[in-house]
Amino acid sequence: MHVRIDGTRLGTFSLTVDHNEQRIANQNNAPTWLNWSSFVGNIKASDYTDRYLLLEQLAGGSFRLTISRSEPGPAVIPPAARV
Repeated sequence: MHVRIDGTRLGTFSLTVDHNEQRIANQNNAPTWLNWSSFVGNIKASDYTDRYLLLEQLAGGSFRLTISRSEPGPAVIPPAARV
């Protein structure tokens, strides 16, 4: 996954995203888990409190994770991806 923090490209890292609707169970649980995997050292080295995390699937099928101080703009969902 391509990773950017505050506009700086940090490279490609192995991160795991696991989504399971059954985790919700009407208990306000998080259905999606993010495992920092090879990026964990970077996460532990800084404080990202009050930051935004944006996870995107790019047109070519790769993924990008962005952490920023500014709120991301509205999501743009291509017509073919709409349910």
